[in-house]
Amino acid sequence: MASLHTLNLDHNLIDHIAEGVFGELYKLARLDMTSNRLRTLPPDPLFARSQTGAISPTPYNTIISLNFGGNPLHCNCELLWLRRLTRGDDMETCATPPHLAAR
Repeated sequence: MASLHTLNLDHNLIDHIAEGVFGELYKLARLDMTSNRLRTLPPDPLFARSQTGAISPTPYNTIISLNFGGNPLHCNCELLWLRRLTRGDDMETCATPPHLAAR
């Protein structure tokens, strides 16, 4: 699946992502995981690539669109990278801890 460009895994009741599972999807430009049961997002090269953005996009260095809205995310320091992404459609909200719920 090295040539995969778009991966839609929305509304699949997914509650866990194994660390590094997207690591070899070098051409992936869009990952939609909205409305699953994810509480955490593991370290993954894809997520790291989305943080830095692509200065000059190529087939192996694309700008990545990530969607994790509708998941009961547990917000902590490990998810700060998601908060720092500059996006117009960031629909992610925290489910826990209680003082961050719905933020």
